[in-house]
Amino acid sequence: MSRRVARLVVDVDNPGFVLLVSLTHGINEFFSIIVPPLFPFLVPGLNIGYSEASLLVVVFFLTYSVVQLPVGPLADVYDERALLVGGTVVLACGLALVAVAPTFPLMLVGMFVAGVGGSTYHPTGMALISDAETNATHGRSMGIHGTMGSVGTVLAPALAVAIAGVLGWRAALVVAAFVGVGFAVLLYFLYPRVAPATLDRTPTKRAATDGAGNGRRAHDSSAAGSSPPSFVDAVRSTFVEEVNLQETSTQIASYLRAPSMLALIGLFLVVGAEVRAIQTFTAAFATASIGASPSYGGAMLSVTMIAAGVASMLAGYGVDLFSRARFALACFLGTAVLVAALVWLPLSALTLPIGFVLLGFVLYAVYPAANAIAASAAGGRSGSLFAVTNTAAAIGGAAGPYLLGVIADAASLEVAFLAAAGIALCGVPVALYSGQVLTRADR
Repeated sequence: MSRRVARLVVDVDNPGFVLLVSLTHGINEFFSIIVPPLFPFLVPGLNIGYSEASLLVVVFFLTYSVVQLPVGPLADVYDERALLVGGTVVLACGLALVAVAPTFPLMLVGMFVAGVGGSTYHPTGMALISDAETNATHGRSMGIHGTMGSVGTVLAPALAVAIAGVLGWRAALVVAAFVGVGFAVLLYFLYPRVAPATLDRTPTKRAATDGAGNGRRAHDSSAAGSSPPSFVDAVRSTFVEEVNLQETSTQIASYLRAPSMLALIGLFLVVGAEVRAIQTFTAAFATASIGASPSYGGAMLSVTMIAAGVASMLAGYGVDLFSRARFALACFLGTAVLVAALVWLPLSALTLPIGFVLLGFVLYAVYPAANAIAASAAGGRSGSLFAVTNTAAAIGGAAGPYLLGVIADAASLEVAFLAAAGIALCGVPVALYSGQVLTRADR
């Protein structure tokens, strides 16, 4: 019954599975964005500047990006449910540590722990969707994935600011931590009910595809009855046993130097930088631009992410119909124009939400395009590929907010927010290059 209902909502091959994995994405994004909306409370409460507050985001995403790299190949051999559930619990515990930390350095440690936990999602979750779906539905499935991520980013500022306004920012993070642990329990029990039978969950290396070029992991019925490896055994088999360091280093270097990988790395660097920079400073910019309260700034971030959720769903259909690289290029241009308009036009408290709705729509429409581009190039190494692309996005996600934080302290929040338009413009040549390189690779 649940599968039939899910199929009515989303037109993909495995709707229930795509929805559950995408909901996990929403929880992951919920935690990733929950700290920036609290900046108006954190900065005066801790007597720090925006550049220092941005370090919380930088530590999270740098850790996120570094740990994703080994998680990618691990996700190709280890139990995906364990990675998703365990990562969510560690992420929640990291934020709980931030909430109770008596000093700023210990808060940074908490963000490090949260980054370790959060790093397990994208190499695992996106690989699962890529493997479970065909190339014909990659755009729509990635659109659903992006929409649920946007739901998480909508709820984060709304709940965080509301709770912080009454109980303080520390209480807001504690509540979020309980939400994360509760969802992890739910995920543990629901995952086996919706996972498709064609998705190989055996303990063997899963580099083969289904033979149709769709990037699905081949299902080995002979191995299906074997027990999955423990986490220690999976780590040992992936990174220790039968590993020739020189040969492995050469293979990794060759893999990363391939024109198609360079194109994807560049694409996700820009996407991560522009999205996280705008997410991080939307609430603060909206508050400062019209002299409103922190709750107004949080509401503007929520409005932006509601539009982003709609965009992710609708853009998924467009991505399956048009050139994905050109679609991404149009999103970069549109983002730059809208950011500049928000800074330069004399908008009021009534008209500013319109601008943020448009910005959220265009900003997040790039995600289904970028993810579909990556999914079409994944082949049978989806875990490793998405580890690389999302590491690039996380590095960009760390650099973008920090750059804007430095500019905000040196100039103003308006100038800092305008810098996000410059980041978006960097995506134009990158999208052009990606389209050319990946088109040649498909021939």
